[in-house]
Amino acid sequence: MVIYDSSYFTTRINVSNLSKVIVGGPIVLNPTVLGEVLKGSCFYMHYDKDKEIAKLFHNNGKSGGRDILEIRNVSHESVTKLAEGMGLKPDFDRDTCCFWSKNLSIIHLYHDGSADAERIRIEAYRLNIECRVVIIKKGPWRLYHGMYEYSPNSWPADVMQVLKRWAEMWGTKDKYQVVQEQVSA
Repeated sequence: MVIYDSSYFTTRINVSNLSKVIVGGPIVLNPTVLGEVLKGSCFYMHYDKDKEIAKLFHNNGKSGGRDILEIRNVSHESVTKLAEGMGLKPDFDRDTCCFWSKNLSIIHLYHDGSADAERIRIEAYRLNIECRVVIIKKGPWRLYHGMYEYSPNSWPADVMQVLKRWAEMWGTKDKYQVVQEQVSA
């Protein structure tokens, strides 16, 4: 099937399976591809039923968040299909939901070059936790998750145990354990 847009530019889009795309006015979106593009980020979609506008908001954990896409004159059914195809989870019942989200738990490590900071970075990587590293010249290291800050001066517990608890809570997999399971299978 071929879809045409007769606006200023004429565009020809080959679409083999329309059940996998969302059509909203002259825009055709593939939610699976859009979800893959935004993988590794937190993103949210809000739908205003009165105005029939959907907004996609993106936060990559580096530059704060911002609107990246606004779709006008789109039905609730199309927005629901787009959100589900992108892997976003509804906040309410599917039929009445107007907000969907996909959160990626991101930690930020301000790395001062110390052995402790490097151990934290390696453990986060091993546990498959998304860790944004910022090199700093003056120590000590600091670890941030959301509004919480941890440092060698203020953190009484073992940080490695906290990382393991976060990995369990967020459902990330230990990379080495996954490899061991594949080798022994």
